[in-house]
Amino acid sequence: MTQQIRFVPSSKLALAAVPAPKPAKNYIPEWWKKVPSFQGGKPDYLSGSQLNTTIKHCMPYFDALTGGYIQELWTDVFIEIEKDKDGAYLVNVRSSLQIPGLEPIRLRNYDKETNRQPFPEGYYPLEFTWGENWCLDTPDGWSTLYTHPMNRYDLPFITLSGLVDTDRGKVNTEGSIPFYIKEGFSGVIPAGTPLFHMIPVKREDWKSDVESFDEYRYFRDNSKMRKFFSGGYRRNIWHKKRYD
Repeated sequence: MTQQIRFVPSSKLALAAVPAPKPAKNYIPEWWKKVPSFQGGKPDYLSGSQLNTTIKHCMPYFDALTGGYIQELWTDVFIEIEKDKDGAYLVNVRSSLQIPGLEPIRLRNYDKETNRQPFPEGYYPLEFTWGENWCLDTPDGWSTLYTHPMNRYDLPFITLSGLVDTDRGKVNTEGSIPFYIKEGFSGVIPAGTPLFHMIPVKREDWKSDVESFDEYRYFRDNSKMRKFFSGGYRRNIWHKKRYD
């Protein structure tokens, strides 16, 4: 059954100036396209039971990279962060498209250490937020995972994650999607850069259990995967996902 997700602009200005979220498959990075399928450029059948494949053959990696939807940056943004003589951070942010109410980035610092989570190593201890100008409307029983663009550690920032119930009305959390800037980064984040990933998640009750080890089942299931030099997961387990 195909589910329907709707993107609703927060204003007429947002509709005119901010691109709506698009399927993540539209944002496959150039570096991934250039990764060879095999280490060394060609398959090696002589070094072991498995081929010398790269991440190009990893379907879970590809599904994470291309699943769900992406909100892109709608304007060039220049960011510069320095320290003054007293050690305080000086932040300079400029965007090429300046429209009141559609600011792409805001600074949201807290006055007490206890009011914020620990900052990840390698990022400035400053909390910024992305402006969100499109509301999500999902079917009953579906939430949306907001997170950093999957597997995009090449970006000069990291977006935090949140799970939002997007089926209870058109919730707009403008300016509340936090992110951190990599230390040492200074320059332009170009328009079109993926800012955050949105993946619909069905809400269901779960119960966990721990089973005993079943040697027969373990060997049977692994044999299905390992009887091919490569692609066992794709042939026997993987299901194609569609996000249009």
